[in-house]
Amino acid sequence: MLGNEVYDNLEASAPGDGKFVTQCLGYGGMQDPLPEVSAMTSNTMYRAIAAYKLYIEYCPFGDLRDAIIRQREAREPFHEGFIWMVFEALAECAVAMDQSNIVHSDITTSNILLSNSDPERFKIWPVPKLSDFGSSRIIDGAARRRLTGHDEAMHPYFTPPELTRDDADFGWAVPGLYVTNKTNVWSIGLIICCLMRLQPQLPETVRIDDEPPRPIDRQLRFDILHQREIKKLQHSSANYSVELRKLVRSCVKYDPARRPSPKQLLKAVRRLMDGRVGGFDTYGRGFGRIPWNKKERLRGKLKDIWAVGTETDIRLRP
Repeated sequence: MLGNEVYDNLEASAPGDGKFVTQCLGYGGMQDPLPEVSAMTSNTMYRAIAAYKLYIEYCPFGDLRDAIIRQREAREPFHEGFIWMVFEALAECAVAMDQSNIVHSDITTSNILLSNSDPERFKIWPVPKLSDFGSSRIIDGAARRRLTGHDEAMHPYFTPPELTRDDADFGWAVPGLYVTNKTNVWSIGLIICCLMRLQPQLPETVRIDDEPPRPIDRQLRFDILHQREIKKLQHSSANYSVELRKLVRSCVKYDPARRPSPKQLLKAVRRLMDGRVGGFDTYGRGFGRIPWNKKERLRGKLKDIWAVGTETDIRLRP
């Protein structure tokens, strides 16, 4: 389990930092055959294939995608301290993945879950956890050259230049690129940009699913020289620090050689976040609950709908 290996690396580096990834606590075989829809007849057939259920640790407060949507509906940018907190957590994960030569390949806003807050640090906000290592790969020679190991369903809205497919023939959008430890860095920069822009995915990355389709000249296109870089970094109502914006800009450079390495990124985040988190790294430590109306809290109700004793509508397949 590559996710558990990343957890072990985080814990070895600093006990307690394993909190930034979800652990796989066990697995079991699938008992029922999986459905398969025939493209020729639209009939649903069932076949038995090798598959497993994974049992992942429980994160009660949903994911970053839903948090962005709630914040956007409230028309309130995230506090910069929250963004630095997420940035640091993901940078630590990047370093831990680098230690085992792992590329995640599927870092999306839906794959960063929100768990119980840490009473000792950033108590006001839930802990972000990187999850879903199902598309992860060891960066060996073949994976580095994209010869094998990258056929899983990576989300097209979040793929870095090295892992972006051509819309027409599903080949690589740009030939000659290599998968490296900086591939994870680009993905992390995109996540932070989503937070700063209050968008669960950037509209310029949604190339084929818009109706009507987004004009090509308004898309992020790695195969077009002048459309390879993300131009807008923050929401029109936000005013994030120059330091934050510059660091994000460096992460999402098209050319991997111009991005920071995972270690460089973590070092920069820790240096630059000092004095820019509004004191919330220590706020609330040593006393009771954070006031419910504290304006810097995340918008919307962080409610555990699956807690014991709650009534949740569970819809089961017939």
